[in-house]
Amino acid sequence: MFNYYVAHIGITSCVADISLNDVPLFFGCVDGYHAFSLPINPFISFQGLQTLMVKMLPSTTNMKPTSGKIWIEISLYDGSGARLEKVDTVSEIVMRTDGSSILSSIKMESKHFEASISNPVKRWEECQKIDEGRDLRSSVMTYYNRIQKILQRKEYNVYTSLIADREKQVVQSLGLGQNEIDKRQRMLENELSDMKPVQLQGNEVLHYFCGGKIMALYTPTMEPALRFENDEDYLSIDLFVGIKKGESTFSII
Repeated sequence: MFNYYVAHIGITSCVADISLNDVPLFFGCVDGYHAFSLPINPFISFQGLQTLMVKMLPSTTNMKPTSGKIWIEISLYDGSGARLEKVDTVSEIVMRTDGSSILSSIKMESKHFEASISNPVKRWEECQKIDEGRDLRSSVMTYYNRIQKILQRKEYNVYTSLIADREKQVVQSLGLGQNEIDKRQRMLENELSDMKPVQLQGNEVLHYFCGGKIMALYTPTMEPALRFENDEDYLSIDLFVGIKKGESTFSII
């Protein structure tokens, strides 16, 4: 059996902060309803007891509190065959608010579950703790601008080299190989082919995760800061940035 873990998530009318061991599975504001499923093997960095944390806040785009809901189920599948076969539900959190007040719309809950995968990721475990006594926001914005220009100029070979270690760890955790890395890269290139960058505005907020080992920039409305758009659509690119142990420059983690 190949252990393949999936988070099934549904969010209604709230700000949701859903994390696994302080690494975000989802972080943002939802108006209306949004549902998706996410393989979480790439977020598992050790064998054993995992911590699922869910935080709910009122929607930032509504002047008054609204009734909201967050539902998340972590399921274990057997990924050894051609199709995923569900084995068990290993954790579930359901959180509701009635919209009666701002205070009652703030909730938090955590649960633990056991998980074991063949190739735990080491992405953030290899990073220094960087959130103490250092103002890195301007430096991270400069780094984001650099990545945006690389993609704008379609220097995909440069971008591929910057994410090579991350991509290798992600696909190995899922039991996949180099062909999946190539497929993911082609998909990104196709999506970016007719898009233009959305310039950083200078009001982006730097958030720290994983005990201060990784960072990400978000807009004030809690969207990933690295974005591209055309007349019909837009694309957000999630990035974790960190400094690996023994190094002094940023890396995409």
